[in-house]
This record gives sequence, C-alpha cells and structure tokens, in this order.
Amino acid sequence: MTNGRPASSRVLAPQLVIGLLLLAAGVVLLLDNFGVLHAYRVLRLWPVGLIFIGLAMVAQAQRAAGRVGGLFWVFIGTWLLLGNLGVLRLEIWDLWPVPMVIAGAYLIWQAVHGPDKPADREQESTFSALAVMGGVGRKINSPDFRGGEATALLGGVKIDLQDAGITAPEAVVDVFAFWGGIEMTVPEGWTVVNRVVPVLGGADDRTRPSADLAAKRLVIRGICIMGGVEIKSA
Repeated sequence: MTNGRPASSRVLAPQLVIGLLLLAAGVVLLLDNFGVLHAYRVLRLWPVGLIFIGLAMVAQAQRAAGRVGGLFWVFIGTWLLLGNLGVLRLEIWDLWPVPMVIAGAYLIWQAVHGPDKPADREQESTFSALAVMGGVGRKINSPDFRGGEATALLGGVKIDLQDAGITAPEAVVDVFAFWGGIEMTVPEGWTVVNRVVPVLGGADDRTRPSADLAAKRLVIRGICIMGGVEIKSA
C-alpha cells in the first residue's frame, strides 16, 4: 500500500509509455508512406521514449533499487539521443564502466542516507533487491506480503516467497532486468498475473494456475531487456 492506496492501483507507467511509443511510431511510418513527412527526422528522436520510461520507473519506484533501474534508462536514452543528434559520439564498449558507477553510487547513497526504512507495519511486508554484476537473494516469510521491487543489471536476483502470505486482494512486484535474470518462487495455489514486457528477452511463468477464484493474486510487472524473468511454484 502506498499513501493509503493499494499498490495495484498505480498505473503501470512504463508499459503505457511503450504502448504510446509503438502507436506513435506506427503513425509516423504510415504518414511517411503517404509522403506527408519524412519518418527519419522524427524516428531519430526515439531515445526520448527511453528517457520517459526511465522517469516513469523512478516516479513509481518505492525503494532505491527501483529508482536505480529508472535512472539507468534515463542515462542510456540521453546518450543515444545525443548520438542521434550528432552532439556526442561514443562506441557501445565505452559504456562498460557504467554498472560500476551505478553500484558505487548506490552504495554511497545507502551509506549516507541509510537503507530504505518502510513504516513498521510494512517492515517485513515488502522487499527491495538490487543486483549489479553479482547475485542477490531474498526470502520473504511475512503473512502480510504486499509487494516489492527487483532490479538486475548484469546480475541475478532470487526471491523466495514460499512461506509468505497475502491478506490484501493482491500484491504487486515491479521488476527490471537488463542483461540479467530475476527468479521468483511462489507458494502453490497463488494466481500469478504476468505483465512483464520482454524486449529481446523472456518472461516465463511456470506456475500451476489455481482453479480457486479466491486464490491469492500476485502481479508481476516491469521490463526485461536481453535478460530473463522466471516465476515458478514451490
């Protein structure tokens, strides 16, 4: 719950932005076919979409891990946009230190501000996991699980919810994977709603669907680029 509202009530802004980008690109290409405009002049600005996706992720993030994923896309979008406009020229391999910068900045943030501290009532009901060029594991056993955030940048995140329970109508987990993987294990009988958008990657739901209409509902949403998200039953 965020500011008195269930997590599920938040609009999945990154998916909305992606949908609008696809719609806009289709319209531009259609107009180009009819000779109304030159598609290249407009489509070269496509990295602006990545910037908006990143800003949307930052806006909806509840923990530092989610904000890191959003800022990553703001940086990548800005870099690509400057390249398309001829302002900056870089090779892709020039960016290999970026994950180190992100990891260092995240550690400094935690050292200065301390770890995220949710309200007492939510102390064990949510989680935040960030993996940069490494692996992170979280085991959640709260009977009142409400959701969380998992971010994997060239690394892996494993979330174990086998001993968790959901008392609200549903719980929401936001994921972001770039050249990394996120694996989640959920209890038998939970209903999983997979809303992950894969781009050159995969989002695999291996859970066994429950026929119980009153089954606990877990919503997994986010973006997976050149990586993988896997949800499986215990």
